[in-house]
Amino acid sequence: MLIDEFLNGYYGKAAAPYIRQYLDFMAKEAQGVNLICYTGTDSPLFRYDVMKKAATLWNQAFDVASKESPELGWRVLQGELPVQYVWLVRWNEFKSAAAKANDEWPYDPDRAQAAARWLQIATTGGSQQLQFPGFSVTVPAQWSAITAISEGGTTPQAFVASLK
Repeated sequence: MLIDEFLNGYYGKAAAPYIRQYLDFMAKEAQGVNLICYTGTDSPLFRYDVMKKAATLWNQAFDVASKESPELGWRVLQGELPVQYVWLVRWNEFKSAAAKANDEWPYDPDRAQAAARWLQIATTGGSQQLQFPGFSVTVPAQWSAITAISEGGTTPQAFVASLK
């Protein structure tokens, strides 16, 4: 199938199955949800249990992709940015849900640190090496920094500033 060929080629053969699981899972969860291009993070699709599984699958994809290649790790981190965006917006709600379920938190426990990492990933251009605690990734030479995250022109910096 063409989707699998793309996932294998773009994210690497080790990460592709996790991302395919994520795509299939989200498609299943979206059935019956009225999604439009302006669907917000408050959509019933983005409830805690769904986003927990989404984060788990992306984290598993990153673990294997980054071992295969720092560039593949970078691609997975970029693909996960929308998932992390939802977590950052619904941080307090998800913190409560995780505590209630006795679940392990999938990101840095400090929201400001998690947001700073998100911002660094979103705004780093090509040919750079990014160091994070426990791993590093290589930004492909042709990669451009994200300058807007919405049709209204919200910058990644403005989004992170709004979280305070």
